[in-house]
Amino acid sequence: MDEKTRKLIELATVPIRSEGVKPGEGGQGVYIGNNYVLTAAHCLEYDTQGGIIMEDYPIYYIDRPEGDPLWCSPVCIDPCSDLAVVGPCDSQASSKHFLDFLGFFEDLVPIRIRRDPLPLDEAVKIEIRTHLGTWVTGRMEQCTAGSPFAFLDTDENILGGTSGGPIVDEDGNIVSIVSCFGGSDGETTTSRNSIPSLWLPPWLLASVPGDE
Repeated sequence: MDEKTRKLIELATVPIRSEGVKPGEGGQGVYIGNNYVLTAAHCLEYDTQGGIIMEDYPIYYIDRPEGDPLWCSPVCIDPCSDLAVVGPCDSQASSKHFLDFLGFFEDLVPIRIRRDPLPLDEAVKIEIRTHLGTWVTGRMEQCTAGSPFAFLDTDENILGGTSGGPIVDEDGNIVSIVSCFGGSDGETTTSRNSIPSLWLPPWLLASVPGDE
């Protein structure tokens, strides 16, 4: 992957956290276009008891280098795949936060979600942008034919805080999202991760860029 592509991924990867979680203690998310940010479901605190009908409007924060945190709201959360997508708050309920969100992502280049299936019995080279600003290399291989999961094997340990960040192939397309972390420094991380193109709702995939 060339340096220009890495830079675009760095700009599109943002810190994300639940309301009440201190800055720097959440996970990551990546901008996938159409005002959507893809992250790991476990990075967000949520419950199934509320909802708009119960006058409960869940708020999440995206921290930016300057200015107050951006407010955002869930579009979909799937604990089975550990994938979640957030977008701007409702424009009528909070017009300022809605416009702040749109303005922040206006100039960012969305990172494409890989639609091309992973080859069986062949590991795809990947890179991960960590929350510390470094890059970790590794490989991903689909579990079995048609499986919505792939095994991630990294050359360095992935620490907590990188969760929700994009796992990208050599062309800079999102293969998966980090949903695990390892033990102590120096150890490698091997885990099963979800393939977004096989988990996210079809209507959402149709509205964001892919690798076609």
